[in-house]
Amino acid sequence: MHNAPTSLRDRKRAETWLTIHQAAAALVREKGLQHATVEEIAATAGVSQRTFFNYFATKEEAILGLVPPRVSDEALAAFRAETEGPAFERVVRFLLSILRSTLHPGVPFAERKALVREHPELRRHAMGYVSQVEGLVNDLLSDRAEDGTGFSELASLGLPDSPDTARALLMLAGTIMRFAYSRDPGAALSDADAEAEISEAITIFREVFEATL
Repeated sequence: MHNAPTSLRDRKRAETWLTIHQAAAALVREKGLQHATVEEIAATAGVSQRTFFNYFATKEEAILGLVPPRVSDEALAAFRAETEGPAFERVVRFLLSILRSTLHPGVPFAERKALVREHPELRRHAMGYVSQVEGLVNDLLSDRAEDGTGFSELASLGLPDSPDTARALLMLAGTIMRFAYSRDPGAALSDADAEAEISEAITIFREVFEATL
C-alpha cells in the first residue's frame, strides 16, 4: 500500500490525482465508458490533457484509480522471511501483496469494485495489472544479487535456478490470481477476503492437478 504524502508538493500531487480519478469515475457512471473521454475527464477535473497523462496512462486507469505496481522493501523482506508452507503458495501470496500496491488509499475499495461490476469491460484493464506484477516478480526471481553473493530467490525457495523455472512458476501463480479474481474481483484483493479466496483457489487447482496429472 502507499504511504500518505508528506511534503506540500506531494500533497498537491495527491489531490490532483484524486480529483482526476473522481472526475473519471463520475463521468463513466453518468455517460458510460465509451463516452467518458480523456478530454471530458480533464475538463471536468479542471486540468489539461497533458496533466491528465502525467498522472494516468489511460482513461481506464483513471476510472479505476489504480497506480503502477511496485515491490516495496517491506513486501520483499516479508517474502524472504517466510519459510513455512509450499514455495508455490508463498509466491502466490507475494504476487497478491504486490498487486495490492496498485490500490490507491484515496479510493475506497467498495467504489472500485462497484465500478467493475457496473462496467464489466473494465475488468480486462484491471487484469492487465496482474501481468505487470508478474513481470516485476519474474525479474526478481530471475536476477542474482550484484553484491557478489550469488543469492538466488529461486534457490532460496528450493527450486532449480533457471529462467524457465521462474517463468513456469510465475505463469502458474498468475493463473491462480486470475482465477481468484474471476470468481470475485473484490475478494481477490481486499484484506478481509483475499486470504480465504486465494486459499480456496489453490485448493481447487491442487485437486485438479492431483486428479489429472
